[in-house]
Amino acid sequence: SINPGKNLCAGDSVAFKIENDNYLSYQWKKNGKDIPGETGSSYSPPRFKYPGEYIYSVYVTDSDCSDTSIEDTINVYSYPKITNAPDKYFCTNDDGVLIGNRARGGGKPFTYSWNPTAGLSDPTIPQPFANPTEDTEYIVTVTNIAGCTTIDTVQVSVIPQPQPKIIPNGPLQFCESSNVKLSLDKEYTTIVWTTGETSEEIKIGRAH
Repeated sequence: SINPGKNLCAGDSVAFKIENDNYLSYQWKKNGKDIPGETGSSYSPPRFKYPGEYIYSVYVTDSDCSDTSIEDTINVYSYPKITNAPDKYFCTNDDGVLIGNRARGGGKPFTYSWNPTAGLSDPTIPQPFANPTEDTEYIVTVTNIAGCTTIDTVQVSVIPQPQPKIIPNGPLQFCESSNVKLSLDKEYTTIVWTTGETSEEIKIGRAH
């Protein structure tokens, strides 16, 4: 016999060798066609550039002049393909963000392994929820049945919960005919006061 059937990645190589090398003659074949010049007890094909099924066989003649054909099938798979997942941002009071993308290509089913695992809902699925306590770069390794692996990274940034401070321009106790202006300590993307107003400052009192 020759090497058992294998699953390989594009770019891999393999070597065949007859376990019993006492035959009188050998002829190696690829997909049923003779390979010119390959008449020894071993054969190493060129590296496999493209995915596909390749059938190699060797036609041998023993000392009794009996002919035998020994066959082996090689399955070549492409590396998993992943669309680069965008970096994510979330506030500390949120439940987290969905990260990652599903892989494409041959050699399914794929396995997924995320690292680090801290803050992930499940480190073995393609798109887990991430809820880290600090900015974290997650790395996912995707592997197909041939052991071909592809790696992608996702940066998850944690945005602290806003802590706005209200600043009055005068005393908060004033006469009915007066007013006080309230503003915030710094600029914010979105502002909604309890009055329903959305401006950076409001007036409370008679003038309001």
